[in-house]
Amino acid sequence: MASVIFTIPIAVNFLASSLIVSTIQIALSILVFPISPRTYRVINAYLMGSFWGMFIWLIEWWGRVEVRLYGDPKEHAYFGTESALCVSNHRSDVDWAIGWLLSQRCGCLGGTRALIKEQARWMPVIGWSMWFSEYLFLARNYATDQTRILDGYARLRSFPLYFWVALFMEGTRFTPEKLKAAQEYAKEAGLPIPRHVLVPRTKGLVMSVEQTRGHAGA
Repeated sequence: MASVIFTIPIAVNFLASSLIVSTIQIALSILVFPISPRTYRVINAYLMGSFWGMFIWLIEWWGRVEVRLYGDPKEHAYFGTESALCVSNHRSDVDWAIGWLLSQRCGCLGGTRALIKEQARWMPVIGWSMWFSEYLFLARNYATDQTRILDGYARLRSFPLYFWVALFMEGTRFTPEKLKAAQEYAKEAGLPIPRHVLVPRTKGLVMSVEQTRGHAGA
């Protein structure tokens, strides 16, 4: 009973906020973007920083997720003070949410982007917000994706705030079945046999580095 009492207000608040944010984004895309893409992107970044913050709250408070960051403390001082390409494994369906959590801690949640499969844009609310935020949606066909990546980074280079671009190099979520397929492929291609990750797809990374050179510091 107690869980229901807490869940209903949260669900109502989430639904109401989602409708309000989606309406604002539609209005901004129609009224502001054609006049000033820069102004649109700044407003949308702050709007998304607030809206996506709800998901972070759910992850931490409701999901009781604790994220621990390991590394050189000296490097942490640069987090959020420069644009960056963030390379990650793809272990679960909510890896993107953990990325949002880290970027929120570093003050650049509204500037997060990702190379992500195009089906994600149709996810209610979350996918729509990604589309309005100009995420780079890929069809997993290099002939098509090459143009999308080039166009996406051309827009991103004019982004007026710091940005983080998430790159899931495995291209798909890790599963035992996919690991077996990756091992067979690596063996046939004469590549090192992976044990804990899938064979990375490097074309997106190479293009990302080339297109953000001089704009992303890490």
